[in-house]
Amino acid sequence: MLEMVVTPSGLRAWRVERYADVRRVLSETDTFSSRPGHLAHVVSWMDPESPVVEGDFSRMDGPAHRRLRGVLGAEMTAARRTKEFAERLDVIAEAEAERLSRQDGPVDLVTAYCRPLALTALVHLLALPEDRVPLLTEAAESVLNLNNDADRVAAGIAPMLAYVFQLVQERRQAPQEDILSRMLTRSEASGEPLTDGELTAVAGALFANGYATTAGSVAQCVLALLTRPAARDAFVAGLPAVAPATVAELLRHQGQGVQLLRSATRGTVIAGTAVEKGDYLLADVGSASFDPARYPDPYAFDLERNPADHLTFGHGAHRCPAERFALLEIEVGLRALFTRFPTLRLAVPADELAENAAHVAPGPRGLPVGW
Repeated sequence: MLEMVVTPSGLRAWRVERYADVRRVLSETDTFSSRPGHLAHVVSWMDPESPVVEGDFSRMDGPAHRRLRGVLGAEMTAARRTKEFAERLDVIAEAEAERLSRQDGPVDLVTAYCRPLALTALVHLLALPEDRVPLLTEAAESVLNLNNDADRVAAGIAPMLAYVFQLVQERRQAPQEDILSRMLTRSEASGEPLTDGELTAVAGALFANGYATTAGSVAQCVLALLTRPAARDAFVAGLPAVAPATVAELLRHQGQGVQLLRSATRGTVIAGTAVEKGDYLLADVGSASFDPARYPDPYAFDLERNPADHLTFGHGAHRCPAERFALLEIEVGLRALFTRFPTLRLAVPADELAENAAHVAPGPRGLPVGW
């Protein structure tokens, strides 16, 4: 049976916890809609009943969602683009690790490595000038800060949206070798070209989510390895290879605490509970990640488990469109870091580390390390 809970933003929702049930809720978009917004249960300024703004494909389902996501998703999964990005990431990560090595420890790995790595990767993807980077980081932090209200978020993102809108228009006139230009080209050839407003929203979402979320994931992976010496030693011994199974297990553990909001478009039954049309549901990825029916001994950190079916990136039509690029950033970031610093260690006891509780993107607020 499902439990009815009250979310931090005040919504009443059915919490779905078993792996099979969570996967079903994320898969069946005709029954469980993304219209409320994935995070309206924790972000108070997100109104699940508000109109969907132009280009916000995360709150769309069906053909409207496919039209916008298809332009981004095709660029993020193309084999040639992935290869190009991987090669560039190697250079970026090695440069960030080299820069880190010139600092005296202990250093905060979140601000000294994880965020610069994610930021530089996005700057490369979008071919952004350096002087515009603070504009975008401030907007991302504004959107993802749980303490901000609607007015503060609107004020924080307005300059970024205005700049990205201008950038879309410039790239229409003079395309470059960046993902925005390629999205424009693909959109024009699709038969249903996206508007400048739609492309602005898609590019803005890519930046806001790709910056803080990816940086947080890299930090969590590092923390998981540093608090498990045997796993860390095995990981370092296997370098330069980074096994996909290792990253999958690291990401499965990151699912803890992650929930995604959906609403029922019609009456249905799930986990023996009658759900009515209009009811909200919380797809509890965290609980699903540790469901013993799917993962025996779920709280054990097992590098041989290979949980490739984990739900940390979501599932179904709304699965993270940038998953492949995010995985590359995690793999390359870990490889460069532990190759340069095989004796990397925490500089404080793990129980003294604070979670970034005021932030949508999970991860430690800081990660002091030495080597």
